[in-house]
Amino acid sequence: MSNTMHAAARVLIVEDEFAVAMELEDRLENLGYDVVGHELRGREAIERAQETTPDLVLMDIRLDGRMDGIDAAQKIRTKLHVPVVFVTAYSDDETLKRAKETAPFGYVIKPFEERELYAAIEVALSTHALERRVARHRDDLRQILDGLNEGTAMTQSDDKLTFISRSASHMLGRPPSALTGRDWKSALPFPEDTISVLKRRIGEDDQDVVPVSIEHEDETQVRLEVSVRRDPRDEQRHIFTFADVTDVHEMRRMLDEKTEFNDIVGKSQPMQQVFQEIRSVASVDATVLINGETGTGKELVSRAIHDASPREHGPFVPVNCAAMSKDLAASQLFGHRKGAFTGAVDDHEGYFEAADGGTLFLDEIGDVPLEVQRQLLRVLEERKVTRLGETQSRPVDVRIIAATHRDLMEEVNTGSFRQDLLYRIRIARVELPPLRARRSDIPLLVRTFLRRARATMGKDVEQVSDGAMRKLLDYDWPGNVRELRNAVESALIRASGPMLESDDLPPELKENGYTPTRRSEPESEAERIRAALEQTEGNRTEAAQLLGISRATLYRRLDEYDID
Repeated sequence: MSNTMHAAARVLIVEDEFAVAMELEDRLENLGYDVVGHELRGREAIERAQETTPDLVLMDIRLDGRMDGIDAAQKIRTKLHVPVVFVTAYSDDETLKRAKETAPFGYVIKPFEERELYAAIEVALSTHALERRVARHRDDLRQILDGLNEGTAMTQSDDKLTFISRSASHMLGRPPSALTGRDWKSALPFPEDTISVLKRRIGEDDQDVVPVSIEHEDETQVRLEVSVRRDPRDEQRHIFTFADVTDVHEMRRMLDEKTEFNDIVGKSQPMQQVFQEIRSVASVDATVLINGETGTGKELVSRAIHDASPREHGPFVPVNCAAMSKDLAASQLFGHRKGAFTGAVDDHEGYFEAADGGTLFLDEIGDVPLEVQRQLLRVLEERKVTRLGETQSRPVDVRIIAATHRDLMEEVNTGSFRQDLLYRIRIARVELPPLRARRSDIPLLVRTFLRRARATMGKDVEQVSDGAMRKLLDYDWPGNVRELRNAVESALIRASGPMLESDDLPPELKENGYTPTRRSEPESEAERIRAALEQTEGNRTEAAQLLGISRATLYRRLDEYDID
């Protein structure tokens, strides 16, 4: 009988009866196999298998020595991926049970016919070849999955993870061994609310992504988008996909950072300068003076400085100096002792003590009474406060951020503000531009205010008509950003359709007729043009219409002001 399928297959015989081993060798050679040797004991069989790397092992179960054929087969299978066929006279239940644990490729009972032996070997070799092809395809698939930027994981019907790709393991910051074999709900390092959402998505067969932020052991923050779907081959199994969007999120953050700092909105050049000044002064613990017209956002800037400073976890105490009583200003700032004056019925800490460890924001500092300015200067220099009615001072660790809409140097010249206090509070400075000097921010601000107001008013208005925007761009905004916000909210209340129209605007804006023939100051006109381009998303024809000028005039202005 000739072997056509595996003519060159190399076989190792393990048989403790020499005569039987020789008979097997003769039969195998007659069948066309290449016998690489025969061994009588299990330990020698393991060594010979490692030396010769056969294509198949014919293994007797009862062998000389302490190790039987089942143990020897187990050792060989752990070291070499080679099929084992048992040839034995024993077929009792206990022996069969132990033999099956080694995943044999065949089991031939002595005495056997040559045809039986041939069939067992050929089936074993074919099954092994098929297994190797399947394993190779599985490895190819794993390599493909591991090479993808997107991570993948699979569960069994009992929700235990059976596979996780290398990229998914890397994203999750866990080795595959720490994830596979465990229920996905406890294995995946996600917060409880994310796990709940994913469980709901599985039940609803919803494949929308679920955003999640996790922290690796090295404290690296990673942002992922996770989706889950049923395995089309088995609805009880599920496939997870993971996408690392950390870089995308960081890019979005960087882009947002250029248009928004805390709650301060703006991407014009003047506001970019303000953002830079905020970052610069936040990093040092110096006193800051913020100059700006009413409504430009001085308190927002002070909060941004506080939040970006090392004092961010300390208190932020805002004080409107213009609203303080002149008679009680010292008490309010520095505190008082019970009985210090009529009405002082209890001990009272002042704003300085309340802001200890954090930031004290003195808005409209120019309104602090002159007699209190001297005490304020002393506190700034000594970092101690003395309550009214006391002689013992108290140390305070407070950073002062002051703000004013006045020209304090002019106040110094008129004698209403101390020069030494001015020098002390303006060590670092932030100048806030009026809204009329940053008109290109108006469309962005309007969209922001609309978005925020919609949530509270329940009005579904997302856009502003060109006519309404023309009014908004041309108005001088004496109340600055605060006035703009109030105007948008007022218009939103009046709006009856999906778009904010000119008629919805407050009366002072509707009466402010647009006069295209007048020339604004160069900076103001340039900002108006930038704002029109922002509103029309760069469409110059529409921008010219919005400005009420011809395209030719717009192009001349673009060249004149060097606007891209």
